[in-house]
Amino acid sequence: MTKDGHELEIEWYDKTLKDEKGKPIGLLAVGLDITKRKELQKALRESEERLSFALQAVNDGVWDNDLESPYNLYLSNHYYKMLGYAPNEITITGKIFKDLLHPEDKEVVLRKIQKCIEGKTKSYSAEFRMKTKSGKWKWILGRGNVVSRDSSGKALRFLGTHVDISRRKEMEEALRESEEKFCSISSSAHDAIFFIDNNDNISYCNKAATEMFGYSEEEMLNKVLHKLIVPAKYHDQHEKGFRTFRKTGKGPAIGETLELSAIRKNGEEFPVALSLSAVKLKHKWNAIGIIRDISQQKEAEEKLEKLARVDSLTGCYSRGYGLELLHRQIKLSHRSKSPLLLAFLDIDGFKFINDNFGHDEGDQVLKQTVNLFKSTLREIDIICRMGGDEFLLIFPDNSLKEVSLIRNRLQNNLSKLNKSIKKNYQIKFSMGFSEYQTDKPKALDELINIADQRMYEEKKINNKIQK
Repeated sequence: MTKDGHELEIEWYDKTLKDEKGKPIGLLAVGLDITKRKELQKALRESEERLSFALQAVNDGVWDNDLESPYNLYLSNHYYKMLGYAPNEITITGKIFKDLLHPEDKEVVLRKIQKCIEGKTKSYSAEFRMKTKSGKWKWILGRGNVVSRDSSGKALRFLGTHVDISRRKEMEEALRESEEKFCSISSSAHDAIFFIDNNDNISYCNKAATEMFGYSEEEMLNKVLHKLIVPAKYHDQHEKGFRTFRKTGKGPAIGETLELSAIRKNGEEFPVALSLSAVKLKHKWNAIGIIRDISQQKEAEEKLEKLARVDSLTGCYSRGYGLELLHRQIKLSHRSKSPLLLAFLDIDGFKFINDNFGHDEGDQVLKQTVNLFKSTLREIDIICRMGGDEFLLIFPDNSLKEVSLIRNRLQNNLSKLNKSIKKNYQIKFSMGFSEYQTDKPKALDELINIADQRMYEEKKINNKIQK
């Protein structure tokens, strides 16, 4: 039925497309409008006079062969145009058709025609190549049948049409090459590739998809995608999104890349990046999905995040993350109306250790210092290295009243540590404290500057004592 309500008669050809393993992956369908041809055949039956007019009107190459007389062969004007000849350039003999056939097609086509003439088949239909005047080969769809026989059944008249299908063949070849390229790319891709129909079922998956999720191709095809590879706790969310996609072709993942959790056949949950593209086929929305396993990427990100948070030498927090934690603690202290104590600490004589015992020894001192903090302070206390031999210590729910207790604990453990050192140096600290008070709040930088200044004042005193 056409758009304006007229009926057409169609010849329909189906061809199964297969991958390199011979498995069906799609269907190529070609519809040929034969309305005019049907009208022509009706006209032939009604009147020879009307036939002559109709033959010149159609766009198919029409031939009418009197089998009793090989020279009595009629070809329509379009037949000549199709092959590039003028009427007087083709000798009207029974050999004309055979001479123009491609050598690879000749035997099959002539056998089909002969079977039709002998009455073994009602009609003949074949696709073959014919040579044009320029010497090129043109693809033809030939159809014909015997329209007249004598009383003994001998064929008297053979009528048929030749249609130029070169363009269709080019499209089929382009489609075949495209399919081959896609299959080649798809099979070699490391990402999982899915075709998802309007019911959310998997209509195609590549090799990487089966390897990534642990299913065979048969186990994945015609299954609902999200029910197969998405953890059950997310099913309702995905089903809601796909209901919207069925109607509109839009959704939260269409045209974007989303990171979400997927699940393998063995139950292992892992992170993936999902990209979906909408494709409208037969007035229904379908989707192409590409899924990438980002487990290694996430592990690398976590490592980088940890490196950003942790000082690689000592294992305590880095300067940037330490300041971020201090900012959070100030907010928490302000909300809970609790005090917050911080200390700025410097290792006395650290340059002497580096210069006289080497930087490896200096690194060892830094590590020992952090281990001392960890073994002395509470679990909730925060230790971060500000750079070089400077450290920031944060004591939640502590005030300046606890400074003496903290100093004594650190000094006692430091004395034990120094007794274990076999080289000619001792580890010593200079410390300065400041307190965040909710009734007299100070900014982060101001708190650090106060502690830093008090630490330098103590360092001056320690240097005088040593001299």
